[in-house]
Amino acid sequence: MEHTLEMTLDPIWDTVDRLHTWLDQQGTGPAELKTLLGPLTLREEGGEVSRAVVGAACPAR
Repeated sequence: MEHTLEMTLDPIWDTVDRLHTWLDQQGTGPAELKTLLGPLTLREEGGEVSRAVVGAACPAR
């Protein structure tokens, strides 16, 4: 069986779908607000991860 990129991404998209469902079930408020805040929150978390990696790689910085 030939390995394809699609086969590699399938488990990733399954995880994304499960996370999406879980996140939709969290919190309260209108769906429009959750749609707006979701990407902003994700971006904020990504920034925190980036700062932690830079801090670990370059502690004197």
